[in-house]
Amino acid sequence: MTVTTKQKIDASTTEVLSGPTEVAVAIRLRDVNDNAPVFVDSNGNRTNRYHFEISNEVAQGQLIGRVAALDMDRGDAGKVEYVGINITEFFKLEEDGSITIAKALPRPSTVLAYSFVIEARDLPANRSEQRHSMANVDIAIDPGTDGRLPRFNNLPKTVAVSESFPRLSLVFTVDA
Repeated sequence: MTVTTKQKIDASTTEVLSGPTEVAVAIRLRDVNDNAPVFVDSNGNRTNRYHFEISNEVAQGQLIGRVAALDMDRGDAGKVEYVGINITEFFKLEEDGSITIAKALPRPSTVLAYSFVIEARDLPANRSEQRHSMANVDIAIDPGTDGRLPRFNNLPKTVAVSESFPRLSLVFTVDA
């Protein structure tokens, strides 16, 4: 810490100053990297899991979703980079946390979900002080029309049929 005065004082003097004395004190604080990045959802709440749903017909380059991490440190120690861990060839993690389609998904869809981990790292000047956190990413694949399982739309919960209903007559139609 450096202490300065408005008027010069001889460092070797033993003179005692009387009365009120003004001293301007300049304090320079160095922000240490004491915060790890924290993943947040779209509402700014802490999270360690992201879930996205996509069709198996998504095009290369299409945005799936975005992860975000905040670091409360100042300067470079507060900047965040993202690293994908066990991310498959079908997905790409962009610098800003966006997850996009890197390669068309196989069709017909044989996998109905993908999971991987994203690590958020801060960027302090001294890399030995680096802090990080991790979040799980789950991507559910809607198989669409060429999937193994049909998806029924507007299926009635119950259907009433009277005893006198003609045999082999149409009761209702299912749209899948």
